[in-house]
Parts: sequence; C-alpha cells; structure tokens
Amino acid sequence: MQEPLTIPANNSPWKRALLLTTTAAGLAILIWLVMLLGQQLSPAAPADLKVAQADWGPVQARVSGYGRLSAVSNTSVIAQVEGVIADLKVYPGTTVKKGDLLVQLQSPRLVRQLAQARLDWYQAQAEYQSALVDIERQGMEVKKQLDVAGIDVEMAQQELDILTQLKQKQIVSELEHQRATAILAKATLQLTQARQSYTFWQQALSSKRQAAEYTLKAAEEKLDIARQDIDKLNIYATKDGILNSLGEQVELGKVAREGDVLGVILDPDMLMADVFVSAADALHLTLGMAAEVSMLSGEFSASVYRIYPKVENNLMQVTLAFDAPLPAAAKDNMELSASILVADIAHSLRLPLPAYPIKANSENLFYVQQGQDYIRQPLATGLVGQHYVQVLHGIEAQQKVLIQYPPAWQNKPRITQKDMNIE
Repeated sequence: MQEPLTIPANNSPWKRALLLTTTAAGLAILIWLVMLLGQQLSPAAPADLKVAQADWGPVQARVSGYGRLSAVSNTSVIAQVEGVIADLKVYPGTTVKKGDLLVQLQSPRLVRQLAQARLDWYQAQAEYQSALVDIERQGMEVKKQLDVAGIDVEMAQQELDILTQLKQKQIVSELEHQRATAILAKATLQLTQARQSYTFWQQALSSKRQAAEYTLKAAEEKLDIARQDIDKLNIYATKDGILNSLGEQVELGKVAREGDVLGVILDPDMLMADVFVSAADALHLTLGMAAEVSMLSGEFSASVYRIYPKVENNLMQVTLAFDAPLPAAAKDNMELSASILVADIAHSLRLPLPAYPIKANSENLFYVQQGQDYIRQPLATGLVGQHYVQVLHGIEAQQKVLIQYPPAWQNKPRITQKDMNIE
C-alpha cells in the first residue's frame, strides 16, 4: 500500500538556508544603493581646476608659423638640342656632382648632320689642297714668263751691240740695225709686262690662299658644331647638388625640345624656410633671431634672414636661413613648421601659462594661495612666453596659484577649500 505524501515542516534545514541567503542578498543590495546615493549627493571637485607652483627657471617667448622649404639657388637642366629621351640616369632626390650624366637623348637628324658635315669637311680639305696647287702652278708660269722675257731682253741687247759695231764698220746696213733696235724694244716691253704680271700674282697670292683657308675653316666649324650638337644629346649636371625634380614631360620615349626644362638641381646649402606668421606676431621679429624648424621628423636650427613687409590675409612672410646644411632628403616645397625665439629670460620667477588670457608687462589678477584658501589679488607679470609667464612681484617661489578654474568663479574674491572640494 502506497504511503501518503507529507509536507515538510517549517523548521526544515532547506527552508532555513533559503531564508538566510535571501536576507543576505537583500542587505547587500540595500548597502550598495545607500553608497551610490551618497556619491551622487556629495559635491565633486570641478574637472577644470588646475593648481601650479611658482618656481625659478627660464621664460621664453616664441612666434610660431608654418611654411615650406624654398630653394634660394637652383639650376635648371635645359635641353640644348631636340631629341627623344632615351635614358634617365638619375631620379629626383639623388645627390649629383658636376659632370654627372643625367639624361641621354637620341636624334637621327643630328647624326645625319654630323655625317654630312664630315663629308663637307673632307671635300673642303681637298679643295684647299687643290687651290694651293693652282696658286703654285700660276706662280710658276708667271715666273717662267718673267725669266723668258729677261732672257729675250739680254739676247736682243747683245744682238744690237754687235750690229752697232758692225754698222760702224759699215758691214751691216742701217735697216738691220734698226730692226735689232725694234726687237730690243719689244723684248723690253714684254719684260715689263712680265714683271707687272708677277707683281699682280704676288698681290693675289695672299687673297687666294686666304679665300681657300676661309672655305676650309668654315667646313671645320660646321663639323665642330655638328659634333657639339651630338655631345649635347648627353645632358650633364652643371653643379653639385640634389636633383630636386624632373620636368613634367620627362618620360622615356618622349620628345624633348630645345629649351625644355628637364630638371632642377638644388644647392642643399641654399635651401631656406619660407614661413608665414600672423601680422601681430611679426611685429616682434627682428633679423637674426634664432629659430627652430621642424621637418623630416627632426629639429633644425635657423635664424631670421628676411621679413617681408607685405601683409596678406593677416599673414606676413618670413624667410629663415639654416645654420648648417640640410640632409639629402630635404627638398624644395617640403612642408615645415617653425618656432622663432623673440625673447629669452634665462632665470626668473615664473608660473605655467594660465588657461585664461593675461597681458605682458602689466598687472593681472590671479587666485593666490593664502592659508587654505585662494585669494584674488594682482600679480605684476613681465614676459608672457610660450609655456610660462614671468612674475615680477606679488608671490614667492613654491607659492601656489590657480591657473585654471571654472568661469563661474571669475569674479569671486576668495575661493575656499570647500569650493574646491580639496580634503
């Protein structure tokens, strides 16, 4: 026979454990709610509250600006003849020396011109030699005519002398004597003409030789020009530096025309920084001020080289000269930032630059610690730097000052510890 079901008694162990667990959980939740409510009701210190101590140290004022590298000295690589770009020996960013081969061009037209000029020179040489031979032959003929004419005169004179003696002895007739006299006169005239021809030949000799030499020289110069044009197909660096860029149309197979800029070589010692600063900041700048230029993940020392007087969009341009040569990675038009030192006090009482605006060389209101509270009082400030402000008098070193506080506290004469929630 099945036994009847029974209900557990209220004081069973299982019932007591469940009751204890529920009670403990309820107490824990109640304690957590009380703590949370207490945190919400208690005042918290303002998040924009900042305290600093006065100390001794340097105070520097700087003017910041942004700009780019600019090449003060650059040399354009220019094509002196037209040709097709056959080879590029170097690329932008490469350090080159004077005489390094940069670009090679090809020009069949110039090759043909050189071949034709060489043929013309050979022909001019042959014509020059031929002209010299002709001049020499003409001289020999004229000299021969002169010699023959001289001999004819001598012989005619001798014959006349003999006939004169024979005439005196009445051996020959007067007619024969006159005939001999006429022959001598004719020979003498021919000699005179031969001498004149020889003189004319001597005078023309220099002109003819000079004309032949000019013709040969013109052919030589034409050949030299053709050779130079071929040499100009190889384009070399004309100075040491960095190949900053290639021309926009410089590609293998493209035509480079005479006068085209194929590249630009920069002198790394002549790169400067063109920086733009606000017109108000530029009023504090003078030539020679030290500067730090940030670029290429580094800092480079420089100084103010030029200040341009023109103002555009409330900005003024300032040129900085670097104290040392830049690395090869520095290129024209590279972006940079600069910080120019306009004032430097090596040792002064100072405070970190507060979050609120202050005036240089004036009295400004600060909240200065007096006991446990901060009292609003004037401090005489001097130089307002990039990170610190110079304090002339009003506080001592190690004394605390509020350099940041809520705007609602601005006109309070006193800020208490309770206001700041500082324990």
